[in-house]
Amino acid sequence: MTITEIEPDASAAPVAVREAMAPAVYQRLPKNILADSVSSGDHKVIGRLWILGSLLFGLFTLVADVLVRIERVDTDSVAVFTSLTTYEQWFSMHRVSLVFLFVVPLLIGIAMVMVPLQIGAPSLAFPRAAAAALWSWVVAGAIMIVSWAMDGGLVDRSGATVSQATQLSMLAMAAVVLSLLIASLVIITTIFTERSKGMSLYNVPLFTWSMLVAASVWLLSLPVLFSNLMVMWIDARGEAAQSFGGEHLYEQINWIFDQPQVFAFAIPVLGILGETVPVAFRRRLKNYDMAMVAIGAFGALSFGAYAQTFFNPNANTTWLYVVGSITLILPILAFLGCCAVTAKAAGRAPVMSAHLALSVMSLVALLTAGALAAVRVLDSLLAPLVGFLNSIVGFFQGSGSGSGDGWEFLSDLEGWLGDTFDEIAATSVSGAMVQLALIAGLLAGVAGLFYWASKIFGRRLPAGLGMVAGLSLLGGAMASALPDAVSGFLEQPDFARDPDYVARDGVEVLNLISLIGSFGVLAGFGLVLLAVPVAVFFGSDDDNEDIDNRNPVGGHTLEWLSESPPPAGNFDGPFIVTSEAPLLDEDFQDPYAEGASA
Repeated sequence: MTITEIEPDASAAPVAVREAMAPAVYQRLPKNILADSVSSGDHKVIGRLWILGSLLFGLFTLVADVLVRIERVDTDSVAVFTSLTTYEQWFSMHRVSLVFLFVVPLLIGIAMVMVPLQIGAPSLAFPRAAAAALWSWVVAGAIMIVSWAMDGGLVDRSGATVSQATQLSMLAMAAVVLSLLIASLVIITTIFTERSKGMSLYNVPLFTWSMLVAASVWLLSLPVLFSNLMVMWIDARGEAAQSFGGEHLYEQINWIFDQPQVFAFAIPVLGILGETVPVAFRRRLKNYDMAMVAIGAFGALSFGAYAQTFFNPNANTTWLYVVGSITLILPILAFLGCCAVTAKAAGRAPVMSAHLALSVMSLVALLTAGALAAVRVLDSLLAPLVGFLNSIVGFFQGSGSGSGDGWEFLSDLEGWLGDTFDEIAATSVSGAMVQLALIAGLLAGVAGLFYWASKIFGRRLPAGLGMVAGLSLLGGAMASALPDAVSGFLEQPDFARDPDYVARDGVEVLNLISLIGSFGVLAGFGLVLLAVPVAVFFGSDDDNEDIDNRNPVGGHTLEWLSESPPPAGNFDGPFIVTSEAPLLDEDFQDPYAEGASA
């Protein structure tokens, strides 16, 4: 096989579509847009609905974030909400919806559309299961929000009786988690069973690989959350619910929003970066195997179901937790090295685009979140090391008898490390890390929308609007998260509405900056929502003869051989591939191109 680094010219034009590969259920012509969308088994329709639902829920989520941060500006009184309980309801609702109604469903929706196209498949492995997961998620998500509004939610009521609204919140959240698990299982099964001939797991596109890793981690960790919720609900049904379902409800599931588990929801960041960087340099990605290993290692290190500090207060001091948190950033750096080697081999500037800028921004957010995760465990790493060094000093002070006390400044340093970093473990440093990790996932999802817009929406999205939206999202995320990190060292708790908490000098100013940043995130997301109607009503891809509507970005993988948007069945027939970037292979032949031999 001959492999080239530079994309060959594609001169053959596509011919009329042959018999579609998809089953007859996909051949039905739409008669009613609403009815066809609700009943469709086409993975593209299902994926678009996942995306639409996540964007709508996302708007609510970011508005909730703004309201919570308005409340945090004044730490001495309740300004926006009627009580501390109401504040905690909105705080917990924001965290839950940010993960399970916004970022994860957005990535799942993109995967529902693009994974079958990337592996050359006509559909998902279980299209009806994917549709069932979609509508279960929509209904359960709506019920979950309504239950929180009915004075439910996972908040501490300081009593033995748990309200029916709170019990409904537990069940609705469990249903949301179950829906996402079914969708993850569909994606995994599709990748394992629907790949084109010659496409092994060693040469699948990196986005597909990252979704396989991410969905696998979700499939291993989210059932633990589901079990947590079920135990809480069963206990809450009892007459004297105290052990699980009575108090500290949010704390029992807080591990899902803490390191390392929160990074599991940002695994596709690396996959989308691995798609956009080679296309920008018009070369295949160097050290492809290393990139796949880096994504797999990042996924393995992000598994966090074992780190439930509510049930095991020492879980965040174990060697697995500490070493995992410190090394979590290493796979990201290794992946970045693969991109750097590719850029050096190209020897030229990349082709700038909105999707490239957005994917790089998502990497910046992820690296910053990884750095904060490492900072939070410095005491468990450095304090024992300082103590060991001081014991050596004490050994020599005692002339080998071991009776010396060591140096006083080392003893003070060891105590400062332990006290300071133990105190920040549950402060707003945690919130800053969660914010950046999930915004990284959001930026990656937006990058995917712009990169595959012609396949998802049928036309490209405005690049200028995408870059401005990305800058607003990243800038807002940094402005909202980094002040929270500083406030954490000033002992501001994550909830920041503890009645016993007294803000130190400067904390309220930092909270004001954080509020301004949250408005920036909301504004950037508003621009993303605006991009689709702008493209639909004002875009004109068909009028530009210089743009190949099938492959407007110059992509290297199979999805760019389909029409924009893809028809039922996606392709004219199956392909045979021999590398991770078949469109860069000189011996790759499209048997359905005009003039090709049958």
